[in-house]
Amino acid sequence: MKKTLLPLSMFTFACACWLGVMEMTLRHPGYGTRVGVAALIALISMATVLVRMADLGARGERWLWVGAVALIGIGGQAFVRNARAAHFEGFVLVISVALVTQGLLMLASGIGRRGRARSF
Repeated sequence: MKKTLLPLSMFTFACACWLGVMEMTLRHPGYGTRVGVAALIALISMATVLVRMADLGARGERWLWVGAVALIGIGGQAFVRNARAAHFEGFVLVISVALVTQGLLMLASGIGRRGRARSF
């Protein structure tokens, strides 16, 4: 899972950066909130990469579980809104599936390592 989670986290980080730049450029109504969500996604994605590469153990991974649930919620909500929208956006589909997949992989890899993680 680590081999899949790290590249996926880097991909979602790049997507979040792109979304943030586009929101700041286009400035549609409510763009401030969406820029904040993009920053949150970028933060969670980079935290995932850092925790996995540094192998911080159970303490570091507990914080990622909160991020995983947040990514699943954000991705799931984006997917449903896009499916119900009058104008379907393909990039929203790709990013929302990536976010949900990353969240599920984060949860699965954290739960699988619980017994082997060192305590602090």
